[in-house]
Amino acid sequence: MVLLLAGGRALLMQLAHPKVAAGVAEHSHFKADPLGRLYRTMSAMWSIGFDEASAARASLEQVKSVHRRIHGIASPAESLPLGTRYDALDVELLLWVHATLIDSAMVAYDIFVKPLAANEKSKYYDDSKSSPACLRSPK
Repeated sequence: MVLLLAGGRALLMQLAHPKVAAGVAEHSHFKADPLGRLYRTMSAMWSIGFDEASAARASLEQVKSVHRRIHGIASPAESLPLGTRYDALDVELLLWVHATLIDSAMVAYDIFVKPLAANEKSKYYDDSKSSPACLRSPK
């Protein structure tokens, strides 16, 4: 449940990146169904992080399949120079999304469960890097 609480925070932080926001605006139903988007994102992350390897890899492949179709040129409404391209498989964008999820999970755990010691936060972060999602190239 803590991760679900953290998901809304992570989603808002993700949208703070103009390229992520451009991709979401152009390729998702976020405005019509923000909770659905949050649920799908969190379900995939839970599977990738906590399921058995085969189920985690299947979730990762599904996420990658969706993200392969998400690329384009940011609209003039975004806070980016005209003609700026975005791609959901851009490693920097993937790292941003990952960082928001990890940071938000730790903040929520600190608030709603108990404060984590620095070594516990380091272990959580290290464990997140060894999930199946981080063992493969993004493309």
